[in-house]
Amino acid sequence: MTGNFNFLKESFELFPKLTGIMFGFEYAMEKIERKVQHVKENDRLERKDISAIYDAEEWNYNKFWPDLLTSNQFKQPITGIFNLGWQKRKKTISVLYKKFLHIEVVSVILRFVDPDNFAIISPPVEKFFSLQPRDNHVEYYLNYLDLLRKSSRHFKIPSRIADVDMAIWTLTYLVKNWGSEEFRNKWDGKEQCTIGLIVHHYRNDNFFKKIRLLEALKQLYQDIDDGWSEPKRIILADCLDSEIVDPDLAMIIVAYGFENLLWELVLETGKEEEFKEIWSRVEWIKKLKGDKIFKSFSIFEECVDFRNRAVHPWLPRLNPVEREDFIYKLEKLIRRKKTNNL
Repeated sequence: MTGNFNFLKESFELFPKLTGIMFGFEYAMEKIERKVQHVKENDRLERKDISAIYDAEEWNYNKFWPDLLTSNQFKQPITGIFNLGWQKRKKTISVLYKKFLHIEVVSVILRFVDPDNFAIISPPVEKFFSLQPRDNHVEYYLNYLDLLRKSSRHFKIPSRIADVDMAIWTLTYLVKNWGSEEFRNKWDGKEQCTIGLIVHHYRNDNFFKKIRLLEALKQLYQDIDDGWSEPKRIILADCLDSEIVDPDLAMIIVAYGFENLLWELVLETGKEEEFKEIWSRVEWIKKLKGDKIFKSFSIFEECVDFRNRAVHPWLPRLNPVEREDFIYKLEKLIRRKKTNNL
């Protein structure tokens, strides 16, 4: 959000017309909500309520999701989980997921039963957030909802999670298709002006960029289970080591990794207090070699020079070849340490 123009709120206002353009008629989600509002009031979901969502003429369920009306998983009404609210949403989701075994369908049901706290999982929004698949589908949906709530708070739009989801869904299609003259011509002059502003402000807003970057980093750190942080940090540094990203930050990360490696070696000597009194890392290396912690000296000496130039801005910056060499050498030292081959 920049200035007084709230591009996400403006996107939400365009949801009905966008569905009309895409699907041939305007979706009326609030009418479906009214058909099943008794589910939350009575805390009871029955088969006819699923039918009300599935058969609703106000949208096209069959276009996106499977037919669960023939499922044998739903024989008895489900009760006791529809008034738990935001804080206990995990229990609500988990109970339904055990019944339907399809997290997207669970999200559809909850979106209409409790639009304040739930939303439909949709591929355009998943892609927009850069979400990666998870084995635990319940946790995946919880994270999806958390991101919608963060977006709601940041953009100060209505607190209903379902509305935030609809706004982002609309935004994704506006941004994706605005370059098409055919698509633009389907909107009147005032709407074209508004959408032009939406696209402009979105491209200059950092909130969603941070969300996507965070999701990518979370995936990196979750997938690499090493028990030691340095391999993950090296991958992060390697990604940052580009002239159009942040090579200086990349080298600071690698320098920190090198410092950690040295300290691990110091701890092996049991002489931490002695080393704390020594300022020069070259002297550290000499002392570690003297204590026979490792045999090779030259590679450590090169890394000290790289480390100094990475963290001290008054020294010559590392050039692209040296940066690549620093990353390579630290990876090599970490591998050797793991195999006791320093």
